[in-house]
Amino acid sequence: MSPERVWAEWLDSVESAARRVEQQALAGEVPQQAGVAAAAPTTPLPMPLPMPLPMPSVPWPASLEARRREVLATLAAATRTVERRRNETAAALNRLAHAPSRRVASGYTDGVALDVLG
Repeated sequence: MSPERVWAEWLDSVESAARRVEQQALAGEVPQQAGVAAAAPTTPLPMPLPMPLPMPSVPWPASLEARRREVLATLAAATRTVERRRNETAAALNRLAHAPSRRVASGYTDGVALDVLG
């Protein structure tokens, strides 16, 4: 298999995984790493590594530079979406009521007590 085909399939797999993670984040789901493994190319890559999507070991073909930039743009968009959803979730959690602290008569001033004997 030619290096161009190997790298093209790898780029397609990376892009597919990034889109899947972005869709999961938009749907309010927790992005799963299985999206990366499920998007693995159908043809085996030259040197499998203990990673969900191993990088090919064949030389990078310069003819795929434009495609690489497209995939990087897709990854950047997915990252922005996931980070935005993370920030929205953190803000929602911060708006939730916090448990009130208890007054403790033992002299602790931080308002927290530990009941060891129960």
